[in-house]
Amino acid sequence: MNKLNLMTQKCKVISSCAFPPSHTFVPSCLRAFVPSCFRAFALSCLRAFVPSCFRAFAPSCLRAFAPSCLFLFSSCIQDELPNTEADILECIISDAPVNTLNQIIVENDAVKIWVKPDAHIQILTPEFVLTEGATVSPPSGTPCNFEENSEYFYTVTSQDGKWQKKYDVSVLSYVLTQTEFHFEHYEKAIEKVNFHQFYELIDGNKQYVWGSGNRGFAIVNSSADAGNYPTSSYANGQTGRGVKLTTSSTGVAGSFAGMPIAAGNIFIGSFDVSKAMTATLEATQFGFQCKIGEPDSLKFWYKYQRGKEYKDKNGNVLPIDDNPSMYSVLYEPVKRADGTIERLNGTNITTAGNILAIAQVNPVDIVYSDNFETEEYRQLSIPFVKRKTIDPEKLHNGSYFITIVFSSSAKGDLFEGAVGSTLCIDDVQLICK
Repeated sequence: MNKLNLMTQKCKVISSCAFPPSHTFVPSCLRAFVPSCFRAFALSCLRAFVPSCFRAFAPSCLRAFAPSCLFLFSSCIQDELPNTEADILECIISDAPVNTLNQIIVENDAVKIWVKPDAHIQILTPEFVLTEGATVSPPSGTPCNFEENSEYFYTVTSQDGKWQKKYDVSVLSYVLTQTEFHFEHYEKAIEKVNFHQFYELIDGNKQYVWGSGNRGFAIVNSSADAGNYPTSSYANGQTGRGVKLTTSSTGVAGSFAGMPIAAGNIFIGSFDVSKAMTATLEATQFGFQCKIGEPDSLKFWYKYQRGKEYKDKNGNVLPIDDNPSMYSVLYEPVKRADGTIERLNGTNITTAGNILAIAQVNPVDIVYSDNFETEEYRQLSIPFVKRKTIDPEKLHNGSYFITIVFSSSAKGDLFEGAVGSTLCIDDVQLICK
């Protein structure tokens, strides 16, 4: 028997005797949560575990393995199994009135169609791009009357027919007018995944202005208690409750994907989970439209404790201290050709050319401060520094966006930091002229 036939026979033995079907290794609660981008992550894990000489014999079943199994594969030579994913990847609306859409965000269990505050929206026809072989009900392209119903519910069914996920599709319009934030209000983010999502209560209505990376962390550790997620509610705020941000290990799964830590973070904006494993920096979409006075300073209460051991993304221990990140950015969003806007993200949030003003804790001040760490709350006030002229009329009519960002590790977006670094924040204020 030649080497190729011998390898094939060994693959058959491994496939038939050692491993059951790959989807049996993934709990249903996680399968319902993990987006299609997880395929790329799982493939990277496979490459780390399986020698190249062996991978040469593996056929298309790798794609069946990728979305459903982290460390094991079900077959070397059998045909590709039906897809188990049930996700909306993209939402397209081609019949919206000109210059009414701001942005369309696809989340784990929701599609949020953000429109301009003065937009008159009645009938919209959402069209969906789904994971391979999946179907959706009502069908993609069904007209929705958002004046009669504020939200519509869709059910996506996987190609194999065994898994379903429900999506809430809604039209949202929000302009940030408040300048004080106290983190008193939070709830469980989505069904089957136990982490906190913060919201502001404005005139009795919930406004989900705060985003975090918890949705990305849930991909690799969905069973964690809410208090063990990187971003969680904290009973001991400066006044009432606050928010606790903790740099956390992502475990073996995250390490093999080149993402060994997750810094605790919270920011005004939203998190696009579809990019969590493939374009991490772009997943953080910063800012909301605002109608406030010209910002003069960012004021807040904090306490901070560094983790013991600072590591880079490759696990190398570096002789430096971890530091938090705290800042606010006012910017004018870029308009695309179709009228939608492009929000700043993790690739350009402090460097983009359309930033008007920024208030940021100087990292040098932190490094050379002997008492920046504190077990008791302290108040900081950071002045805004202008980068461009702020037009009062544009500020008044909501043409500008603003974000506030806090993170337990300043380089957490590059997967560097010290596990255990903890930043607690409360009573945040935008002081405006």
